[in-house]
Amino acid sequence: MDATVVSPRSWSAGTEVLLRGETQTLRILDQTQPPQVLLGEERIPVRDAHANLRPMIQAWLQQLAKRELPPRVAELAAQHQLKVGRITIRNQSTRWGSCSSRGSLSLNWRLIQTPDRVRDYIILHELMHLREMNHSPRFWSTWKKPAPTGKNPNAGLKSMALNLDFDLWTLSSRPHLISHENPRPTLYSYNTVERLLRGDFYHTVDWQDVAAELTRFPKDWPLIGIGTTNWFKRNGETIVQGNVAHPRVFWSDPEGDTPMQIIDLEVQHPSPSGPELISPSLATPSTQAAYPFLAVAVCQPETLRHWECPATDNVHLWIQETLARENIGLAAVQIQGPCTHLRFASAFYLPLEGLKLVDGYNAKNNLKLASHEAGTWNIGGIYAANPTLQNIISVEGLPLHLHGYEESSRLGGHIIQIQTHGLSVRVWPLKDLVMQLHNLDVAWQPIRNLALKP
Repeated sequence: MDATVVSPRSWSAGTEVLLRGETQTLRILDQTQPPQVLLGEERIPVRDAHANLRPMIQAWLQQLAKRELPPRVAELAAQHQLKVGRITIRNQSTRWGSCSSRGSLSLNWRLIQTPDRVRDYIILHELMHLREMNHSPRFWSTWKKPAPTGKNPNAGLKSMALNLDFDLWTLSSRPHLISHENPRPTLYSYNTVERLLRGDFYHTVDWQDVAAELTRFPKDWPLIGIGTTNWFKRNGETIVQGNVAHPRVFWSDPEGDTPMQIIDLEVQHPSPSGPELISPSLATPSTQAAYPFLAVAVCQPETLRHWECPATDNVHLWIQETLARENIGLAAVQIQGPCTHLRFASAFYLPLEGLKLVDGYNAKNNLKLASHEAGTWNIGGIYAANPTLQNIISVEGLPLHLHGYEESSRLGGHIIQIQTHGLSVRVWPLKDLVMQLHNLDVAWQPIRNLALKP
């Protein structure tokens, strides 16, 4: 299982590269036009045989993985009488694969470099999550496939990861303080609001990676989340609801058929009548939602606190004062009930050079602003009392960050102000904050040329 060659940053003739578990030496055929590189028996056309071959070889390997891995998934799924949904091949930085609660599998393209037994072990591992979406003893009892390297497959996978220049430390080697056996209510923050507002649209996460994190929690634990996408000039506002077993990922579309309409990103696609969906990063496909900021709270049901908010012109302030009196430092908040007046926004243009919200959420050149009179609203968000945490989930001085929608019109977004004659507030205190930034190994991410985009 263990390989002996660690991939250098730059590849050239003589570099040893793993393909299907075998170490192959790159050789150049200069006589062909265009020049070709031999990787084992494979001939790979390249633009410049004397440049760094790594980007060109890796791009070819990714395409090979897209051709070979899905048929193998289908074959193994059929053998085990499993029905798999969408299969995607991606460039994950911290995991080999993941399985969503909707039956979709996401696999790392580097599996094409591993031995067949390792590839099949990982595919089967993800397929078995179609039966059990966690790592409980019941999950391990669902299959008898031997681990590729004996009793501790993670040790071998980590060694393989290092030889593929693929950091799996956060997956295989960190202490599992958060596990199915020892779950703690946790806030996962992927990037921060501060970095987002400084123009970081490149260190993103997609929902399949988030769903994989959630498998370590009990299925009935509620989810509350907020975020935005990196779709250029159509960022919108993300709303996460549901529970671990059945997450819901909603999005307020600032430029759809009906501005600020809420759609379910897992089952619906943004309206084609709006601006073209464009990711500023070449590393993420424009058709798939990528989140430059996403905060998802995994809540422990037993810790729920239920309050009734009285009539007030400032629900934000009432909640913040109540949380302060209760000495709660970090929490997920859900608000449900009638609102007499509500102001909300949806980002349609978060500039790549950054945005300063000096006047709060009132930047008309960047946010679609709207108000709504009497209606029943479903709102969720995150509260952080400590100013040092506020820049992670909000902006300093605004400890409560809320997103939501009106239930009948299905309009919504970032919630600016709420007035009510009375509504229900549910609060789940959170013990831990896990902040993740992906793909930090590359100093400059490849950027799409947006100069000619409307």
